[in-house]
Parts: sequence; structure tokens; C-alpha cells
Amino acid sequence: MDHKKKPRFDPRTDKLEDFLRDLLRRHSRTHVETIRDEDRVTADSGLDSMALLETVLDVEEALDITIAEDKMPTLVELNFVQFVAFVRGELQAKGAAV
Repeated sequence: MDHKKKPRFDPRTDKLEDFLRDLLRRHSRTHVETIRDEDRVTADSGLDSMALLETVLDVEEALDITIAEDKMPTLVELNFVQFVAFVRGELQAKGAAV
């Protein structure tokens, strides 16, 4: 993923898991190559709080969703599988099919 381009997600051709892994790698402060299912989206993926916020902003923009500010503390504790489920739930709440 090009760091200068805004991330795009096309549900017809992209897998949500791959898209989110790419975003996490893009914002990783430690340049993590592999993000495993059990890795927490912050500590294990090399994201600090600012990088997590940048990731969430990119998710919101690319998927046209809004993640409530009060849900942010929850994201810190999620592993990758839980993060994908969280984002998928936000999409479904909006009425999007993923």
C-alpha cells in the first residue's frame, strides 16, 4: 500500500482482513511485516496511540463509517480477529454488506 495514497476498499474485490492488515502495517511504528490473528492491534502490531488514531481515521474514510470516540479505548485491547469483527460490526450497523 502506498503510504501517500489514501486507502481504498472495494468490497467486490478486496477482503476486509487483507485491507485492515495493510492499514495496520502502514501505520506501524516498528514496521511489522506479519500481523497474526492473535496479535493485539496496538502493542503487537507496533501501533502507538497516534498510529491507532491514524488507522481508525483511514478505516472511517475508506469504509465510510464513523467509529464513536468512546469505543476507542476498547480498540486498544483487541487482537486482529476481534478488530476485524469490530469493523465488520460497524459496517453492518451502517447497513453495508461485507
